[in-house]
Amino acid sequence: MENKEDKKVYENSAWSDQGQNTNGPDVKSDEYLCNIYIEGNAHLSKPKMIMPTLGKGFGFSIFAFLIGPIYFMYRKCYLEAAAICGITFLMAFVPADIPAYIFGLVYAFIFYPFYGRRARQAIADARSSGSTEDAIKVLRRKGGTNLPAALVVAGIYTMIVVAAFIELFSAL
Repeated sequence: MENKEDKKVYENSAWSDQGQNTNGPDVKSDEYLCNIYIEGNAHLSKPKMIMPTLGKGFGFSIFAFLIGPIYFMYRKCYLEAAAICGITFLMAFVPADIPAYIFGLVYAFIFYPFYGRRARQAIADARSSGSTEDAIKVLRRKGGTNLPAALVVAGIYTMIVVAAFIELFSAL
């Protein structure tokens, strides 16, 4: 945990190791608020896939493995996606033979800790916003997904790959 506040928010949550919330949807529970954060304005059932892993603080994200920074952008982790793009760009200049899938594995294993930290921070911020309705509005705004941003990054990556193939095949 990053600090005492993060630890306090996590320990009091229904998705910590202290037990499950069995009383139905309690709008004040961290589990409910985390579901709101994950789904954003989409109102999808995806939180069921992400919640168990967020509670543990580790896991493997197949989407982060396969599409890396595109998935980080899709999940509104903009700073992390920019860092991954920057590191990937810089690694092109390092004369090391590191297979590309190694980076995919790193992305896959760091996604849930980063996203879980963001969710806990957003829940803490939402709780300080006042009423439950205000908290839900804050979480819907901060959480969810951003498909246009992911598509922009996917387009940029596609252009880079096409340019690399053109360069590779023109040299033959």
